[in-house]
This record gives sequence, C-alpha cells and structure tokens, in this order.
Amino acid sequence: MNNLRLQLIAVADAYCAARGRSRARVSTIVFNSGQTLDRIAAGKDLTTGNWERAMAWFHENWPDEAPWPRDVERTAIIANPSATVSRGPRGAGQTAPRKSARKSK
Repeated sequence: MNNLRLQLIAVADAYCAARGRSRARVSTIVFNSGQTLDRIAAGKDLTTGNWERAMAWFHENWPDEAPWPRDVERTAIIANPSATVSRGPRGAGQTAPRKSARKSK
C-alpha cells in the first residue's frame, strides 16, 4: 500500500477494532480532533509531520495481542523523540505544547 493516508487509516481502523474504540475517539486521542481521521479517510490531506507523529503514536501504543495491518510496513516507522506525543496532564495522545521563544517578565 503506497498511499500514506490509506496506510494511516488502515492502522487507525485496526487499532480501533483491537481496542473497541470509535474512529472519532482515537482521532481525538491522536490528533486532538475527533474529525481528523474521518477527514483523511474522505481524501483530505495531512502534513508529513502529523502523519509521522500519528504513526509513531500507533507504533508505541499498539496492543500486543493485535496484528499490525499486513499492507503497512511497521519497520519504516522510526521512533523519533520529537515525533512522540505527550502523555502529560493534557491527556494521552495530545501533542506537547511548543515552548514559546518569548520570555516572561
């Protein structure tokens, strides 16, 4: 499967099935927006960074008992510290806030 959007949706849907969660719930966890995965499935685009962060999240949170989708190569996902999601008080799956270059007084 060459289309990266289709790969992401295949992985997301397999995760949803394995965890018994809706696509909207998983979209909220991964993208902080319940509609993002449905928009991607409908043909909308996403940035490379968002694709990498989402795939890294699925890679790191994949259920041990669930098979990874056969048509999506998992070894291509590089665990990049800057691409991982925050698990802080804002909630699992939300990207970490960017630090402001502006100094407070």
